[in-house]
Amino acid sequence: MAVTTIPTAGITDATIVTADLADDAVTAAKAAFSPGKIGQVVQVSGNGGTSTTSTSFVAAPIAVTITPSATSSRIYVSIGFNNYTASDQEFIATIYRGSTNLGDSSDGFFKDQSRVQYSKNFVYMQYVDSPSSTSALEYKVYFKGEGQSVVANQDAADWAFIAMEILA
Repeated sequence: MAVTTIPTAGITDATIVTADLADDAVTAAKAAFSPGKIGQVVQVSGNGGTSTTSTSFVAAPIAVTITPSATSSRIYVSIGFNNYTASDQEFIATIYRGSTNLGDSSDGFFKDQSRVQYSKNFVYMQYVDSPSSTSALEYKVYFKGEGQSVVANQDAADWAFIAMEILA
């Protein structure tokens, strides 16, 4: 049997709108939606601890470098490590792109305010950056305390640092 027309099934104005379509009838390829795609992933890992008594941010011994393919790309950065405070004080950590602190200038992204002597916590920081660049970009962790010893990765546990380019 040959079909010569498409049944309209209640479409009265001869226009098909989103509400007329079944939820599973539209794929991303047919929709006008274009989600970002991952262009590249760079992962750096290592182990080893470092300490400071500085009240200003100092660099931790791990960094990741990524070169975006377009100025419209965004860079998602993620890091995880342990922190340890040897006395009743704060541990503050942040992420830098080059010489730019991407977190709050004084509190960074992570602030251990437990104020418990000999505090140890897992630090997880993430950030989506819009650098508008196609040059190599270095992302690095910086941390500080209140003038007494604070340690990043006290037990020489693994650092895990990831940078992903998200294409526009």
